[in-house]
Amino acid sequence: VHVHAGDDAPSVESATQHDLDAWVAAATTGRAIVRSVATAGNCTDELLRVADHLDAQLLAVGRSSGRLAHRLGRTTVQLIERARCPIVIVSDEVPDAPTNTVVAGVGHGAATSAALRWAARYADAHHTPLRLIRAVPNRPVFRSDGLLDVMAWYIDRDMVTDWALDDLESAAESIARSTDNGLPISWSAPAGSPARPSGR
Repeated sequence: VHVHAGDDAPSVESATQHDLDAWVAAATTGRAIVRSVATAGNCTDELLRVADHLDAQLLAVGRSSGRLAHRLGRTTVQLIERARCPIVIVSDEVPDAPTNTVVAGVGHGAATSAALRWAARYADAHHTPLRLIRAVPNRPVFRSDGLLDVMAWYIDRDMVTDWALDDLESAAESIARSTDNGLPISWSAPAGSPARPSGR
């Protein structure tokens, strides 16, 4: 889907459709069926409209690796907030060939369960190993659903890591019981920021 934010929809959509057709021809491999749509309007609204119309299982959007790569664009943030399907944010530095592992961040709260279920189904369907990660903070992080972690951090930092590994093991066992194909699952709890864990 390419969205032009403007009013001269017919001419722009025609020119853009030509570009989309060329991209689709270059990107199509294997048995994938690719459809392209050029439209005009608000980017977020149009992407969500097309995704809902097609009952999309996944919405993929790009992200630049330039100077402001550490910040998501407004459209991406709005899609994350409003989309009813999972979203994949793909950097322009990602290689064309997909990696052979699905990595799922395991945090606190209900959102984690939904993300884990989706990641497990995806990995199982594509016969891909699943890696569970929970970053153990290297400083106390205050949050309403992790007060015990904060207290334990001051008493014994290794205890926080042990709890994280226990949680990950329980999650892996639950996922294994819910899949039928012997899904390979591994897990780790590196120290650092959830966005930039320092370990493996």
